[in-house]
Amino acid sequence: MKVLADGSIFMLRDVSLQTRTKKRTKANDTFMTIVQTAKKLGISAYQYICDRVPNKFEMPSLAQPIRKKSSLSGNPSISTQFEEDT
Repeated sequence: MKVLADGSIFMLRDVSLQTRTKKRTKANDTFMTIVQTAKKLGISAYQYICDRVPNKFEMPSLAQPIRKKSSLSGNPSISTQFEEDT
């Protein structure tokens, strides 16, 4: 609560990034992971999400560029890990 010079009172809005439910926390974490992964791969997160939400699947999954980059870097353990997860 804050009192202004004219005597009126108003509530300050809480603008923290906290969520109210575990389900919302998981959704927020998933969204942020997609955004950061896409950014690291040089892919537009906005375009990727716009492709996935309506089930178009015109863009490759994020796992494909990850596998490609890991094979180029000579790190086969990352490629193997993704193959086991899929």
